[in-house]
Amino acid sequence: MRSCILYDGLYVFKTPAPSTTPNAFGELAEEQSSPWDWWDNVTYDAYFTGYHGTPAGYGAANSILGNPDMSATKGNAYLDTIQGYLNPRIYEVLDLANHVPIISGINNIEDALVDLYPNPANNVLNIVSNAAGINSVKIYNLNGQEVLNTEVNTNQIKINTSSLATGLYIVDINSKDISIKRKLIIE
Repeated sequence: MRSCILYDGLYVFKTPAPSTTPNAFGELAEEQSSPWDWWDNVTYDAYFTGYHGTPAGYGAANSILGNPDMSATKGNAYLDTIQGYLNPRIYEVLDLANHVPIISGINNIEDALVDLYPNPANNVLNIVSNAAGINSVKIYNLNGQEVLNTEVNTNQIKINTSSLATGLYIVDINSKDISIKRKLIIE
């Protein structure tokens, strides 16, 4: 048998045995409810009665048989414990510590991967990759014409933009596995 230390954070939830006393309608529990279940008996009973056409009180009386000590406090304690146990283990198994942070939204991911400054730029543009080495930087005008192409092998680069006319451009930053396109304004 393994030591409980290996399962730090995993706690047993001993649920009470289903009721052996029949409810007000003479029924006994058929199965035990889950420890995370809780509900407002009045609302639940109204839905149950409306859906099943049962007498008032039947839904709540029948459902409480399998989880006689249900409560929001008990349900939330169960959920918090399960999440507290699973989340750190999922983090380790997926090796998330060695990956780019998960960020919602494509623009946020690009913002986390590459810093491009100043923007608007005048004579110099700095590009810093936070994830991978930069292999090339290409700048396109709004007509799709390539106006600058620089091959590099570093995580950061300073590009002279003094030859570019004022206006809006698209910067295409490429590494081995990633291609990120960002807007650039030249003033």
